[in-house]
Amino acid sequence: MRAAALTLALLGLGCGEAEETAAPAPPPLTVELAGCAAVRAGPVCELPRDRVVRLWIQAPRDAAVTVTAGGPAVPARGAEVQGGVLARVRVEDGARSVIVTAARAGAQATFRLDVDAPEAIPALERAEALRQAGRFDEAEAELEPLGRDPRPSVRSQARRKLARLARARGQTARAVELLVDAIREDREDGRISDEFKDRFTLAYIRVQVEHRLEEARRELDALLPLAPAYPEGGAIAPYFRGLAAAEAGDMRATLRLFREAAERTARLGIDDYRRDAVERVAQTLGALGRNAEAVALFREIEAELPADADPCRRALLLNNAGWFALRAAGAGAGDGALPDPAPLFDEALSLAQRPCVEPIDRPHVLINLALALVERGRVAEAERRLAEARRAGSSLSPRVEAWRLLLEGRIALAGGRAAQALPWFDRLSRLARDAAFPEAQFEGALGRAEAEDALGRAAAAGASYARAEELLAAWSRSVPLGEGRDTFLGRYERCARLHVDFLLREARRSPGAAAKAAQVARRSRARLLSSLDWADRVGALAPDARARWEAALAAYRDARAALDARTAADWGLPKERHAAAAQARAVEHVRLRGALDDALARLELGSRAEPPSPADGELVLAYHPVREGWAAFAVTGEGARAVALGPVDPRAAPARLGAQLLGPFAEEIGRARRLRFAAYGPLDRLDLHALPHAGQPLLARVPAAYGLDLPPRPAAPASPRSAVVVGDPRGDLPAARAEAAARAADLARRGWAVEHLAGQAATHDAVRAAVERPGVSLLHYAGHGVFEGRDGFRSGLPLAGGGWLTVGDVLALERVPPVVVLSGCDTARTAELARAEGLGLAQAFAAAGASAVVAAARPVRDALAAELMAALYGGPAGAASGPPPERAGPRLFVDDVPAALGAVELHLLRAHPEGDWTSFRAIVR
Repeated sequence: MRAAALTLALLGLGCGEAEETAAPAPPPLTVELAGCAAVRAGPVCELPRDRVVRLWIQAPRDAAVTVTAGGPAVPARGAEVQGGVLARVRVEDGARSVIVTAARAGAQATFRLDVDAPEAIPALERAEALRQAGRFDEAEAELEPLGRDPRPSVRSQARRKLARLARARGQTARAVELLVDAIREDREDGRISDEFKDRFTLAYIRVQVEHRLEEARRELDALLPLAPAYPEGGAIAPYFRGLAAAEAGDMRATLRLFREAAERTARLGIDDYRRDAVERVAQTLGALGRNAEAVALFREIEAELPADADPCRRALLLNNAGWFALRAAGAGAGDGALPDPAPLFDEALSLAQRPCVEPIDRPHVLINLALALVERGRVAEAERRLAEARRAGSSLSPRVEAWRLLLEGRIALAGGRAAQALPWFDRLSRLARDAAFPEAQFEGALGRAEAEDALGRAAAAGASYARAEELLAAWSRSVPLGEGRDTFLGRYERCARLHVDFLLREARRSPGAAAKAAQVARRSRARLLSSLDWADRVGALAPDARARWEAALAAYRDARAALDARTAADWGLPKERHAAAAQARAVEHVRLRGALDDALARLELGSRAEPPSPADGELVLAYHPVREGWAAFAVTGEGARAVALGPVDPRAAPARLGAQLLGPFAEEIGRARRLRFAAYGPLDRLDLHALPHAGQPLLARVPAAYGLDLPPRPAAPASPRSAVVVGDPRGDLPAARAEAAARAADLARRGWAVEHLAGQAATHDAVRAAVERPGVSLLHYAGHGVFEGRDGFRSGLPLAGGGWLTVGDVLALERVPPVVVLSGCDTARTAELARAEGLGLAQAFAAAGASAVVAAARPVRDALAAELMAALYGGPAGAASGPPPERAGPRLFVDDVPAALGAVELHLLRAHPEGDWTSFRAIVR
């Protein structure tokens, strides 16, 4: 028994005769108990041999908390854990209960748990010692007679141990039969903790061995009525639910459940389950491309393992760490933080040869090792390891069988036997489809595409590449926003690389293939943002689905407003409580982000819209990685032309980058009236609009914008002369306040209706209401901009009273103005690790419906920002700058944002050649 826990029972004490003043309320008290040998109905805690139990106690700091365990009451003391105290308490001989009392202001709350000594069964103890020593035959000989014992508790415990022996020997059907019998007797005999353990084991088999996920969930659901009597089950159950979610490829639920299990088991000091949960978190982070974090967690777990840990437990850790490193490297996400997986698998195999309580699946490790060898081109060694796995003879779980099929196909493909590889990839696809393995489905489709490509079957290869991309897009929607959807998509960019490369080769024979390649490249980089472009698709939902969405969105908005209102009230708290309040708000922000993401997930609004076609006179320059370096595309209304660029170094000198990225398209640039960039990952973060071309910056020849490749939206009714101006909400940027006032005055002089929210007037509610007001055509924000978090999801615009307009808040707006100007640092920034198009504040406004956003890709000086904005709006530009450019001004600026911004930036270049005049960019859908 790992541990047991029981939740709080509150007893208010001391109500006497009615008085004019109300009796003081008992202080809040929460107690969870762990360390019982078993928990019976009642509930009753059977004490372990050392009679020491663990109490996690949470009560107000000003309450006096004592513990009674058969002796005098003593103050509760222990390590502080998650806002409570984890105390270790020895229960005195003869004690019948453990009592915790919290007293404050004449009132008290009490927790009580009955305790008892467990029944000693020497034969069970001998059998367990033999099992732990790996002497399975002798253990089974001890247990077999006990399985027919007249006492139900003895029979169920014997069957549980026999089931574990059967599982260790690979006798799955026998193990399931024994566990089902044990569970029935657990329930009849009221052994609550035993039923939890047996159902957990059965759920594990259903998930990891049989891949019968619904049956696993039913086993766990059956425990819900028992959870109030045995909350430790509630602490551990998320781990097993996480296993089922991981097997189904639902990374949103996987990450949430394993984190919950890690937190709740840590609170109770259940170290073995906590380590297991943290290890699974590490694996999931690795799948999301968060390699450095995953490596750090694996190393932390390895350091924590006791020196005398079961060798197979250490082997399992090494196998899992190797699998993480293998997948990351295979997806092209290798970096210096990643360990070499092959030595990890070798060491796991060595450890697995020793006697273990629960032996590791040796064929599983051999298959993993062979996959690692194939990735490194060591095909002959991989074949030898695969043959060794076949000789091991044990049946493979559906998941391990899937990776065996992938291995067979990859070995054949690496050996130049593409025709032999095809049946393996087909079998993999069928198994993955039937078992709902998203990753294996993707790998099967991509493997088939590579094999057909190698065989010269162009039509079939193209269809398979497209199928692989569809599967990746669907799978990516299970990644929670704010947790690494951008890095996840980057891990699998090899699919689009291969697809684009294939179409470029086809373009030599079929001119239309270049246009297809450009569409694939643009769709690849837009995948993250297109999944957030939901507004126009909500209308297509069935009425009940739309009602659920609107309710979820309304609940999110109400909760966000309430959170910022509480934040504004924090000024009245004592200083010593500010840090705790800020931490509580951060936790609530994370919870609300998850609630919004869950609402999105239920909508299942994956976008399949193609990137927009260029407008008349518009040139789209798209850049995407391929097998060898990069490819570039010039796309117009007449078609597309592709150029292989070879390797591109984003750190190269501007002159070299201009020649490499723009030079091949001099003719198209010369004819274009406007230009839109659609660059992948690291090239998107370059100031492409400022690269030298034909002896001057590109934007001197043609207005340029950065496109997100989102489909156009129908123009919403808007007044061309209605604006919202927000300035210096936190009161700490005088330059921003002056800028906002000047821009509001510029607009008002030209007859615009302006709502000017400055300083303390710019609250969350006020800004949201103003921005959503029908008819508003322009939003100007002058103040701080903050870029933070995975996927940029913690980015935000600070507002008055400690409030924020976060990326999530922007995406949840009912409407946004068609033109948005964000005069703040990092407002167009995206994550450096995002290998496709990332998400930031400007991108969120565009995804929410803005047709053009002016924002800064990095920090900017206040003086430069003020001068640029003054020129953009046609106001005074400063003595050093001279008169503003003729093309600027409110009416022309909102009508053609890229042209106006380009004119202003050229004006600043002439005035301040050394200034960072390229930091602002025009972002369009």
